[in-house]
Amino acid sequence: MKVIYKDPKDKIKYKKWFDNSGSYDIWYKDSTRIFEYKDMDIPEELKQFLDMWSNKILKYMETYIERYPVKLAHIEFIYKDVVYTIYPPTIKATYKSTFMSDEPYDVSWDSLFEEYQKEIRDDLEKILNVKHSRYIGFLD
Repeated sequence: MKVIYKDPKDKIKYKKWFDNSGSYDIWYKDSTRIFEYKDMDIPEELKQFLDMWSNKILKYMETYIERYPVKLAHIEFIYKDVVYTIYPPTIKATYKSTFMSDEPYDVSWDSLFEEYQKEIRDDLEKILNVKHSRYIGFLD
């Protein structure tokens, strides 16, 4: 869903963009949530960016030490007038667990994602010219 840059008549259906820099006259209904992006209809350069960050996060996982638990971590950003949301599993920030299961499964590693969210957002600006991004996450 494309963003709009003027007050919508029906404000109940729209959210106003805000981030650490303030609130803007940018309105949107919902974001495009990205999990398994390779087959999604999103810009190719965004897929390349996510590939790059998937590789980076795998390297960071080798030395990362979790300091505190985080939940519901994600980054929202506006790219080419569309609001996108990426999550830890989007860029392979996961770990294996067998909790209450006989088979290992992937668990979202939110604290790892939070540790590097600023670097991800800086790269969004440098590489994709993203001007509006925000990180959301909660201490557990």
